[in-house]
Amino acid sequence: LSGQEEDTGMSGEITGGRYRIIDRDNSFKPAVFNRVMTFNRGDVYSLDAQNTSLSRIMNLGNFKFVKNSFEPAGDSLLDVYYRLTPYPVKSLRFEAGANTQNDNRAGTKGSISWKHRNAFRGAEEFVFKINGGFEAQYSGPVRQPAIYNFGAETNLSFPRFVVPFISFYTPSQYLPRSTVRLRYNFESSAKLINISSYTA
Repeated sequence: LSGQEEDTGMSGEITGGRYRIIDRDNSFKPAVFNRVMTFNRGDVYSLDAQNTSLSRIMNLGNFKFVKNSFEPAGDSLLDVYYRLTPYPVKSLRFEAGANTQNDNRAGTKGSISWKHRNAFRGAEEFVFKINGGFEAQYSGPVRQPAIYNFGAETNLSFPRFVVPFISFYTPSQYLPRSTVRLRYNFESSAKLINISSYTA
């Protein structure tokens, strides 16, 4: 990032709207950066605009590290460079737990979720999750039936307002998010009741 040697990281540059972008893997649409940056070419330097842009890039949730640097580009002019270190695009997560209650019941639960941090190259976050568990009575004079549950959930989150035919731009420090969520849950208590619930 410093020194006299040629910066090979600057090869493969494309022009994406208002900014010059180096993304040789074509991982992100240029519109992503046009939405998160809060200043344009030729603007007077502003610390608020700099901090807001950094915050908005981090709020995308796609980058582990964000480093910016300013370099002289002439009399009273500066070029700014943002170097972004992305998270792994896909991740898998496991969770497990157990619980007890004061009515002599105990149970366990677990879940597995898969996440894609850049589903459509627009920094969209897609999550699919499956969970399940059961609860049973382990002692006591009156035995109650065990309870079983199973569920599945999918979430798709966009780092912007998603409104048909209208484009919103908000210069605030925090990015708006639009989320589409679908959820199914099934709960069963032997010989008593079965409940299926759906949420959209």
